[in-house]
Amino acid sequence: MHEASVALSTIEAVKDIEKREKIKASRVIVEVGEGSGVNIDALSFCLSSIIKEEGLNISFEFVKKDITAFCSECNKEITLTNLSYICPVCKNISLNITEGMELNIKEIEGESVEG
Repeated sequence: MHEASVALSTIEAVKDIEKREKIKASRVIVEVGEGSGVNIDALSFCLSSIIKEEGLNISFEFVKKDITAFCSECNKEITLTNLSYICPVCKNISLNITEGMELNIKEIEGESVEG
């Protein structure tokens, strides 16, 4: 389950941001692209386990991003509903993926801390 390593990396990234921005995170919004290969339920479970183990008070929310692509054959931006990567309009198999592969910390809410 690679979600465990993703969860560890996410917690480390949040800690780095806290240190750099001098904040104490309370809520983190994570953007998960449909094509990222990350299972949101498994990631949520792993994050919950780490938070509990480390005694952190952070809630995580997830925003699912659809896979969108541009078809150079019919000049349309499309949303892919499955991972076939075939244009549903003209059946072109050479699409340029524009969104939906990402895994990002989109937003962190928290309070300022001194020092």
